[in-house]
Amino acid sequence: MAAVELELCWGTARGAALPELLDVAGAAGYRSVAVRPSMYYDARSDGFGDGELRARMDDAGVVVGVVDPLTAGLPGVPAAASVPPAMRAFVSYGEDDCCAVAEALGAPVVNVAHFLGTPQPAGLLADAIGALAERAAARGLRVALEFIPGTGIPDLPSALALCREVGTGTVGIMFDTWHFYRSGGTVDELGQLPPGVVFGCQVSDASPAALEPGYVPMTDRLLPGRGTLPLPAVLAALVGNNPDLRIGVEVFRNDLRRMGPDRAARTVADAMGPILDAMAGAADG
Repeated sequence: MAAVELELCWGTARGAALPELLDVAGAAGYRSVAVRPSMYYDARSDGFGDGELRARMDDAGVVVGVVDPLTAGLPGVPAAASVPPAMRAFVSYGEDDCCAVAEALGAPVVNVAHFLGTPQPAGLLADAIGALAERAAARGLRVALEFIPGTGIPDLPSALALCREVGTGTVGIMFDTWHFYRSGGTVDELGQLPPGVVFGCQVSDASPAALEPGYVPMTDRLLPGRGTLPLPAVLAALVGNNPDLRIGVEVFRNDLRRMGPDRAARTVADAMGPILDAMAGAADG
């Protein structure tokens, strides 16, 4: 198996502004980052132009792989005014905003997450995502669908069904290991994935107790290798589906946030080392 590259998701280095995230990622050995749309607009407000941000990416030796997430405007997602302030940024940037970020930073993928959304009638999300994907494709962008239990895209089969309904190769899956096991997924399912359907992944670990219903979003995820998820087998299957896949690490933990972005990024990269070694063994086996 060829060596895989790590992608630093914004959730692992929470508190970092976009320019800092780029620097932190490059210094810790990541080759790409996943950014929130708000991070780009905050950087612009702080005086950074697109050319400066691109130069910062070049200096750090990283690219932006994913704009994450596009949530606002999807059927069943509440308006920003009705969302608690701590979550409001997630529903404040719509399709045009997210696609503009992707174009400015050269990101090939926009991640659509039905975060905070409620289950919807059959076909409604497919129609909305199909139209969104068509407009994104006209801008040279692909769309990933992240499944999250309790939303209108609650599990991997639901996300795959949407991909089939939309019926275009520009829509695929954002595979989050935490959500996969919370929704009852098993490694056996991964061998049946259509080739190339995995556009991105977000890796963290979990214990059985952490996977119980009622958890608080974006908290208490474990460092890779500190929980019970079969991460090497899962990642080997995902890279087998898409050999160009970057392994995103998204570990929401308060202790990582207290460390600061640089130490958090390095801590998670170190934790991924044995997982990547074991993943290569699983793939070769």
